[in-house]
Order: sequence, then structure tokens, then C-alpha cells
Amino acid sequence: MSEGKSLRAICRDPDMPSEGTVRGWAVRDVDGFGERHRAARQLLLEYWSDEIVSIADDGELDPRDRQIRTGVRQWPMSTLAPRRYGR
Repeated sequence: MSEGKSLRAICRDPDMPSEGTVRGWAVRDVDGFGERHRAARQLLLEYWSDEIVSIADDGELDPRDRQIRTGVRQWPMSTLAPRRYGR
């Protein structure tokens, strides 16, 4: 997740556990996994933040496309970390 992949995308890999298993480990904090999961989620939010700036600065994209792409990333950021990324 720290490199921009969602948990869902990571868990699609056949060598990885299911998304439900990973979320369960995080909720139950199996072997400290909950804190590592929270840290990875925070890094994912920072990745998206950097991506928003890149998209906004991309003069090759249509302005409406830039708006949609940045908005799609802003919404989960504002709901997952409203104090940090809220509007």
C-alpha cells in the first residue's frame, strides 16, 4: 500500500492472503499487524496526495479529466483522514 496499490489489488495476487483475512488481522491486531496496517494506509494516503499534485500539474490532461482524477483521490482521503486531509 505504501507504493500506491490498494489492499484489494495486493490481495488479488494468488500468493497473498484474502482481503478479509488481512482486514481481520488488522482489526484483531495479530502480532502487531494492526499498527503496521495503519502505517501502510497512511503511506497510501501520502502517495495519493503526491499523485494529486502530479495530476493537477499535468498540462497534457484535459482540465475536466484532471478535476475528476484529483477528486476521486481526494474523497477517500478526506473520509479516511478528515483531520489531515478534510475540506
